[in-house]
Parts: sequence; C-alpha cells; structure tokens
Amino acid sequence: MSQKIIASERGDATTAMLVSLNMILLAFFIAMTAFAVVDTHRQRKAWGSFLGSLGILSGGLNPGGSTKGQDRELSGYLVEMQKSKGLITFLLQSIEEFAVNKKLTGNIGYYEIPDGAYITVTNQTAFNQGGDELSESAKELIDKMSVVASKTSSEISIIGNAALGEYKNGLFPDDTALSIARAGEVARYLIEKCHVIQSEISVSGYGASRPITDSRTDEQKRLNNRLELKMHLPKEM
Repeated sequence: MSQKIIASERGDATTAMLVSLNMILLAFFIAMTAFAVVDTHRQRKAWGSFLGSLGILSGGLNPGGSTKGQDRELSGYLVEMQKSKGLITFLLQSIEEFAVNKKLTGNIGYYEIPDGAYITVTNQTAFNQGGDELSESAKELIDKMSVVASKTSSEISIIGNAALGEYKNGLFPDDTALSIARAGEVARYLIEKCHVIQSEISVSGYGASRPITDSRTDEQKRLNNRLELKMHLPKEM
C-alpha cells in the first residue's frame, strides 16, 4: 500500500514538473512574441500574457488583457504625438515665412526628420565674422524654435561648424574652438533668454571636419560654414 502511495506521489510530482515546464515554455514564447511585435498596444498585451502565465499579474487581471488605465495612457500619448507633429509642421512653416521675409532663403534650411526638426543656418547669417556673437536674425530664429521645443518637451542638439581658417579673423585658437564657442553661445541664449532647461540641450563643435560639400568655391565654403539645430521629440513611452 505504501509503495502505491509513494508511486502516486512521484507521479503527481512528475506531472506538476511537466506542467511547470510547459508554463515556462509558454511564457518564453509569449515574451519572444512581445519583442517581435511593432505595435505598442500589442506589446503590452503580450507582456500581460507573459506576466499572467508566471502568476505575477496582480489584481485578478486577465493575462494578455489591457487595463482601461493602459488604454487611456496610450490614447493620451498618441494625442500628444499628433499635437507635437502639428507643432513641428507649424515651426517649419514659420521658419519658411521668416526666411522669405528676411530674404534669407539661401542661408536657412529646414526639414522635418523622423523624431522632430532639423534647421541649418549659415554662420554668415548667424554670427559676426570670426566670432561667436549671435545676430538678431539668429536670435529671432532660435526664439521660434524654443517656443515649440518647450511645448513638446523636446531636446535640442546644437552643432557648430566653421570654415577652414575662419578662426584667424577672430580670437579663437582654431576652427574647432570657434565652432564650439558658437554652439555654446546658442545654448547660453536658449537657457538665459528662452528659459530652456539646460539638461535638454547638447552642444558640439566640429570645426571644418564635417563639410556637406566641396570647399573649392566661395559658395561651397559658405554652405559648409554653418550652424545646425536639431529638435528631438520625446521618445515613445
């Protein structure tokens, strides 16, 4: 009799082990599915199934089910993204109007990028020759950008570039130092005048090492000698 009980207990233990193994394999499959799915809503449902299969989904939630709170969070995020995209479009349109009115269409470039906006301004337009003093046109342009950046909680990347040998007309030791100083001046203006949070700004300068075209003609040199501003919308939650 005792042997039958022991055998029965062993059988129950084996069955329990197999069930646990199957659940682990199922959980692993669901987790892999979550990584393979592009849609955020479906990712959350897959992760819900994963947590539920491990028995750690709290509050009696159905595995794979999406709570109303999660749905509201996702809907709110999508609405905010639509608003942000609309503000990017507004920004680019206002920059275009600004460039036309100021007769600067050949000196200002503006494009929409996947995560925000990209603006480029020739240093001839943005700064004094060989120096880092911002022009009034540059300040007006930065003002426009900062308003949209603050409304969308965007990060701003400032990238300075300088023409080869331009530093000789100023007080800087080389082209790289000049480009960094110019980018830094834009950052200072954003922080002090536009009240942009310092942690949302990055600054870099490359001197003449990142040309976008040959520098054989004066026109090519003018285009290479530029300030770049990138506004990055917040990444997906």
